[in-house]
Amino acid sequence: MIRLRIRAIVEGADCCSDVAFSEKPVSFLGDTDVRSGVIKGVGEVSGKILLLPASVGSTVGSYVLYALSKNGKAPLAIVTSSIDPIIVTGAVISNIPLYQLLEPWNKAKNILMNGSRRGCIIKGEYLVID
Repeated sequence: MIRLRIRAIVEGADCCSDVAFSEKPVSFLGDTDVRSGVIKGVGEVSGKILLLPASVGSTVGSYVLYALSKNGKAPLAIVTSSIDPIIVTGAVISNIPLYQLLEPWNKAKNILMNGSRRGCIIKGEYLVID
């Protein structure tokens, strides 16, 4: 079990779920199918903790997160190393908890590359990977 420090940006309740993981930054506008909840290079994110290094793209990305939420396909929570206004706005209007990863990105990436894909967000302070 590995504990990664996080900081709440858009608070949410404690939760446990599978982790949907991207090695590379995600463009919500270009990479996301809002009907299926699938993000290219990640897979289905519906009901999962989405862990990514950053998001890229335009302001429309906020509305893509909102569309995922309206379609019942949103992630349970998002944890990212890089916080930008687009992802914050999208999380707020979509009611998706958002956390900033306080550990080095490579630490989280190495854990998930080695097969651990189940995680819990605890008190908005830790992402625990088992």
